[in-house]
Amino acid sequence: MRRGWAAAGSATALALALSGCTGGGPAPLAGVVSTADRSKVSGTITVLTNRVDQVDSGLMKKYAAEFNKLYPKVKVEFEGLVDYEGEAADRLAKGDYGDVLLIPDSLPAGQYPVYFSSLGNSRELSDTFDYIDYGTVDEHVYGIANIGIASGLVYNKAVWAKAGITEWPTTPDRFIEDLKAIRERTQAVPYYTNYHDGWPLRQWSDAIGVPTCDNTARDRLAQTAAPWTPGKDLYEIDSLLYRAVHEKLTESEPQTTDWETSKTLLGTGRVARTLSPNGWRVP
Repeated sequence: MRRGWAAAGSATALALALSGCTGGGPAPLAGVVSTADRSKVSGTITVLTNRVDQVDSGLMKKYAAEFNKLYPKVKVEFEGLVDYEGEAADRLAKGDYGDVLLIPDSLPAGQYPVYFSSLGNSRELSDTFDYIDYGTVDEHVYGIANIGIASGLVYNKAVWAKAGITEWPTTPDRFIEDLKAIRERTQAVPYYTNYHDGWPLRQWSDAIGVPTCDNTARDRLAQTAAPWTPGKDLYEIDSLLYRAVHEKLTESEPQTTDWETSKTLLGTGRVARTLSPNGWRVP
């Protein structure tokens, strides 16, 4: 089975498979060579990507050209996968996953050492790269973030001030009480779910691991027989959303919500709080 490098983002990861090897501990980072030796490196590497549009437009060739300034004898070939998650996972299972790829979200972090070689020690690489913990297993880094996406809640300060809320809610109960205060003292919708677009509700799952302060919580779901029990991440997250809807603290007609319109509603004070745009990225 092939093992390789990995560069893990908040959602996906970039991985460079190295030489074929099996079992044992983390493979050495054989792909790192000195400047003097780069001209001696030759061969062909295959890059799997979900950006089919960039493959078709020729943009990926420009990236390859920049790479070839460092490694002039290495040919870079790109494969664009339309159903990236499904196709990449299938190719991992077959052992034919190219040399550079985004790590599928479905691959548990515990399996990174099976498919990828260690990039180095997490304590050393954390001085240079952000979000190292997402690609780290036993202090060995198998993934380095290529992007960081900031998810959270945004709110209208004027509306919250009008409702008499002066402190940030730090518990689920306090959050619900604050939404009730907004309903009673203002004309704003306390919480706007953006239900119709679908993806905003899925953003709630990004909080898995937050209630328990556990970065491995998402992977641990596969080993949890009863995830919706008090104290578990999914229970706490879904219960909070359920309580907001059940207490009529959300929009009255969720089927007609609109993501773009919600931004205006928030800015003009007709909505007090909603999810942050998933397009906000941390450089």
